[in-house]
Amino acid sequence: MSLKLHPLLAGLRGRVAKPCLAAMLLLTHPVMAQNYPPSCVVTMPYSNAYFQAGTDVLIKVYATDLGKTAHNGTVQFVAFYNGDQLLGKVNRHEDYTYTFLWAKVPAGNYTIKARATNSNGVSFTSAGVVITVGTNKVVPAGMSAGRGKYLANIFQSKEESGYEKYWNGVTAENACKWGTIEPVRGKYKWEDADRAYGYAVARNMVFRYHAGVWASQYPQWLLTLSKEEARAEIVKYLKAIAERFPLADQIDLLNEQLFQHQKDNQKFRELLGGPGTTETDFAWQIWLFEEGRKVFKNTKLVLNDYGLEGDHKAITAQLELFKALRDRGLVDGFGTQAHAFNVDKPAADTIKASLNMMAKAGLPIYVTELDMNGGIRGRQANDSLQLISYKKVIPVFWEHPAVAGITLWGYVAGTTWMSGTGIMSKDGVPNPSLLWLQNYIKAAEAVGYPLSTIINGRPR
Repeated sequence: MSLKLHPLLAGLRGRVAKPCLAAMLLLTHPVMAQNYPPSCVVTMPYSNAYFQAGTDVLIKVYATDLGKTAHNGTVQFVAFYNGDQLLGKVNRHEDYTYTFLWAKVPAGNYTIKARATNSNGVSFTSAGVVITVGTNKVVPAGMSAGRGKYLANIFQSKEESGYEKYWNGVTAENACKWGTIEPVRGKYKWEDADRAYGYAVARNMVFRYHAGVWASQYPQWLLTLSKEEARAEIVKYLKAIAERFPLADQIDLLNEQLFQHQKDNQKFRELLGGPGTTETDFAWQIWLFEEGRKVFKNTKLVLNDYGLEGDHKAITAQLELFKALRDRGLVDGFGTQAHAFNVDKPAADTIKASLNMMAKAGLPIYVTELDMNGGIRGRQANDSLQLISYKKVIPVFWEHPAVAGITLWGYVAGTTWMSGTGIMSKDGVPNPSLLWLQNYIKAAEAVGYPLSTIINGRPR
């Protein structure tokens, strides 16, 4: 019988005596000697959500025993908490989502957590979700208010026309990238990141931090450091993010690490993992997520990449890294960018099959950078082709039970990073795709998911 080596030991084949193999395996992959934890992610509400005192807070948790190397049992129950206070337990799920109603919550600030326990007796506690319950009424924000999932967009240098009307989540397009934040070592430039975050916080919207570690738009001085120095700088940066953006619901902790998606990916592998580190040597990614878990107590850790819809080879490769992270309880979300070049062409059934594969990670899926232009090339927009894409793609993502939220990557024509992906003119006139999107979301089932807009104590 042949022994399949873990990726961390694959490079040692032929160099290690067989009797030592088990001991080496335990040293490099200690969780292999024990049962692996289930996933447990609070998907509703999100951090920074607002509720009116005396009303109910609907809590949803995504929890599974899927996506790990082995020892897959089943989740037996999920316990719901306010801080350390047990609110209740639920043992039934629908598509891996466990739901609890926290009734008539008084005014205050709360940290919601959940703890999933599987049939092997192994438990895992979610990242916290910080909410506010106050005396003001809840005023819906964004077209998806009350529809169960957030529908967000990017925040550029200023608020674009109609932002609060259409969207209820914020991602800074470039302002939170490390190269923007710290171009000179030790000198931080937070102004634009603060502006995007402040906009979200003031309106009780979802805020996603994009991105933590990425082999693009990073400070060039990082590559001049030793492995130890680089790791120390990353930890320092992550701590600064956590301290400055405590209400961030998610962070793309690692972005576009697949294959050669960024030309400097191999440089990062060797900088953080050592010379000769390969795509399937996950030690440095595990280290990064271990540090992220220590730092971000109330922010979900997301592994984000592109090129996934319609490419099962890429999803399979990503799932291998997810296994290593899931074994250790280090990751909270599967991020798929879903750009036009990945979603315009494939059929709806192909995209759905891809989402089903992503869901094998055992985690909620976050659509992080969605845009569509109908498959056109060049600068000229084609509203009719784009509308075909919207009608095909949006229902697949929105209705998939594992998808917890969607962020569009721009909406004002002429300001988006890809030509033809805008869905509103600079004068604020929606095009056919945005009009259709409004009608589609309006017709979606209302499930009581409040997203509010509160400015200086006054509803807007």
